[in-house]
Parts: sequence; C-alpha cells; structure tokens
Amino acid sequence: MGRFGYFVKRIPYKKIALQKWAKHQDAEFWRKAKVEEKLAQYRDTDEEEEGQVEETEKEEDGEYLEAIKEAEVDTEELRKETYRCRSAYKLLEIHDKYKLFKPGQTVVDLGCCPGSWTQVAVNATRAKYEKFGSFVLGMDLQKTYPIKGAKIMDKMDFLDPSSQKLIKQALKGRKADVLTSDMAPNTTGIRDKDHMQVAELCYSTLKFVPRVCKLGSSLVMKAFDGVECKQIIKDLRFMYEKGIVVHPKATRQPSSEFFYLGLKYRGNKLEPKQQSEPEEEFFEPSDPFEGIEDCNVPSSLSSDELM
Repeated sequence: MGRFGYFVKRIPYKKIALQKWAKHQDAEFWRKAKVEEKLAQYRDTDEEEEGQVEETEKEEDGEYLEAIKEAEVDTEELRKETYRCRSAYKLLEIHDKYKLFKPGQTVVDLGCCPGSWTQVAVNATRAKYEKFGSFVLGMDLQKTYPIKGAKIMDKMDFLDPSSQKLIKQALKGRKADVLTSDMAPNTTGIRDKDHMQVAELCYSTLKFVPRVCKLGSSLVMKAFDGVECKQIIKDLRFMYEKGIVVHPKATRQPSSEFFYLGLKYRGNKLEPKQQSEPEEEFFEPSDPFEGIEDCNVPSSLSSDELM
C-alpha cells in the first residue's frame, strides 16, 4: 500500500505538467494556423487572377512581402522542432548569429545524412510551401531517408566529378544562396590523418562554389584543427568578403571540430594548387679528401698518412 500511495501522490503533479504542455501546444497550433490562414487567403487571390504574376510584381506587392515577413521563422521556434541528429543545433547556433537562411532561398547541403542540417534549411526557408519558391537539395554518400520539402540525392560520392555534375543538373539553373557542408570521413583516431582527409573535402567544396553559388551567397563547412587551417582560411577570405572560424557551443568538448563560415561570395575562383612530386636526388661518389686544403692540414702529410 505504501508503494501505491507513493505513485498516487504524484499523479496530480503529472496531470498539471500534462495540462501545461497541452496548453502550450494548443497555443502554438493556433498561432501557426493564423499565419497559414493569411497565406491561404493571399494564395486564393492569386489563383483568381488571369495569367502568371511576374516575380518583379510579386516583390512590389506589399501584401506578399508582409506575408513572407510573418512567415520568417525565429530561431527559438526552430529549436522546438524535432531533428534527426543533435548536429542541427550547431547550425541553428550559427544561423541565430549570422542569419543565413530566409524564405525563398536555394540551399545545397553536402553530406546531409542523417538529414538534420537539411531539416533546419527546410524549416528556415519554408521550403515545404511552394508559395515561397524555396529549394533545398541534400546529398550524401550514405542512404538518407526522404525529408518533406527537400530533394535528397543519396549514395553519391561528392569527390566524383559525375556527382557534382548531377547536383548542378538537379538545381535546374538555380544558383545557391547558401552552401553547407557537414561532410567528414570515417575517423581513424589518428588526428593528422583525419585532418588531412577533411581538408581535402574542404578544398573540394571551395572549388565547387563557383559552379553552383551566386554572388553574395554564404558557405558553412565542417573542419578539424590541423596544419592546413591557416591556408584554408586564407583561401576562404580570398573567395568571400568575410571568412570566419566558428566554434559552436553545441559542439562536444573536448573536440577538434569547428566550422568555416564564408559570408558574401565575391565571385573569385580558387586556383588549383600546383603540386609536384619531389625529385629524387642522386649523389655521385666523390673524393673524400676533396677540399682538404680548407681544413689547414699540413701539406707534408700524404693521403696514406691521413688514413
């Protein structure tokens, strides 16, 4: 009876907590429903008009701009969503400070599996709603389950030129406003080796930027601390007006992981490195007593005596 009474005493507290949670969920539901209702009303008025409205006319329409402004998602609201992986909160932290995503953008997410970064991009750009014209593309080497509002291209190796060509074709002429890369190799535990493999992915991403990104676009890519960091940040600042190294608080400690952030793409193209293999040096046998005069050895001593 004592144990039963122990649980009975705590039932009211559970009911109160459940009622608070339900009240909060109900308020969120009606708030979102109100925004959707406004957007639906504007959508209905568009459908009644004859022909298609030009993009320039849409931008000049105050009601359309007001609807988009109301639809912009606050970071705190994004944090309440359910994500497939905790790495989403690293990107949310960067977005909260630098405001990377907006409705109507085109986003390319490299190394998207399991899909948490793609989910953040979809929610922040309102890609689930065709009204805003957003487009989110995710690519990864591993199998990735579908995400509503995004196009997923899985089982593709980004380092393969044919994969990069398919990504560009999937954009159908669009240019990316934001390029994100959470790509990383299977870590070996050897810090220098893991760093060099990630550095190779970073340079491949930088070389891919001119092919898919528009002027003024942004870039976020994962990296590990190592000897190549200074050169990568130098090249990043050559291509972007601002090149920043970001250490999100959501990153587990201790960890050598950090992120490169490029803001406002200049349009510069990274030149491929001129790497040449070191030439082998061959040494010909020479006289061991050549230049012996420089050592102040008496000239009276012969080579036999020196031996």
